[in-house]
Amino acid sequence: AADSTLLVQPDGKILIGNGTQDEIAIYRLNANGSEDLSFGTGGNKDINSSVLESTAGNMLALAPDGKIIIIGEKLGIDDDIAVGRLLSNGQVDSSFGSSGFVKIGLGSIGDSASGVIVDSQSRIIVCADDDVGLDDESDTHIFRLKSNGQIDTSFSADGFVKINFDKNDFAENVVLQADGKVLFTVSEPTRLLRLTTTGGLDTSFSSDGVVAPPSDVGNFSEVLLDSKGRILIIGDKGIARFFP
Repeated sequence: AADSTLLVQPDGKILIGNGTQDEIAIYRLNANGSEDLSFGTGGNKDINSSVLESTAGNMLALAPDGKIIIIGEKLGIDDDIAVGRLLSNGQVDSSFGSSGFVKIGLGSIGDSASGVIVDSQSRIIVCADDDVGLDDESDTHIFRLKSNGQIDTSFSADGFVKINFDKNDFAENVVLQADGKVLFTVSEPTRLLRLTTTGGLDTSFSSDGVVAPPSDVGNFSEVLLDSKGRILIIGDKGIARFFP
C-alpha cells in the first residue's frame, strides 16, 4: 500500500506525495487543478529507492523559502530515517546534506519517520520511532536538523529528544506553534506533549509538558491549531480545545 500526503502551497499550488518501498513520486498541480509542468519533469519528481524508500503518511513539509522537505526510511540491515530536500522547481537540492539527502540512525534495528515540520529558520523537525527489537517495543524520538542538513545540537544538547512512557510509544501529529514550540502526540498510552524551542519538555504546559486525554475525548487522533493559536485535539470519542 502507498502512503500519501497532500500539501497546499501559499500560492495555491498543490503538492501530492505518493510513496512505497520502491519509490516516492511527488506531483504538483496548479491552483486550477492542471499539472504544473514546471515542476520536476513534466509535473512530477520521482525519488528512487537508492536514497529514500518507504515513507510516512505525513511525508512532506514546506520551508519558508519554498523548498520541499521529504521524509521516509532508507531500508537495509538496520532501517534508518532519510530526509531529502527539493528546490521549489522539484529538482534535488544538492546543497542539503549529501547530494540532497541525509540519513539518520536512531540506534535500533528499525527506525521509521512519522511526521515533519519546518520552522521559521528553515530548521527541520522530524518525528520518528525506533524498534528496539523486544516484543515490538518502540520509543519516540524528535530530532532537529539545521537548514543545511546537519544535526542541530542547540536542540536538547545533541539534537535528539527521546520519549519513553511505555513499551509501545509511537509519535504522531507533529505541529509547530507560532512561537516555535513543538506539539506532538504519542500513543499507547495516548498523550499530548509540548517541547520548547530548545527541545525540553515545556513545563508551562500542564506543569510537566504532558497532557493526558480527557475521558470524553478518548485516544488522540489529530492535533490542529485554530486562528487564535488554540490547540484542538480530535479523539476517537470527541474534541477538546486547550489554550496555548
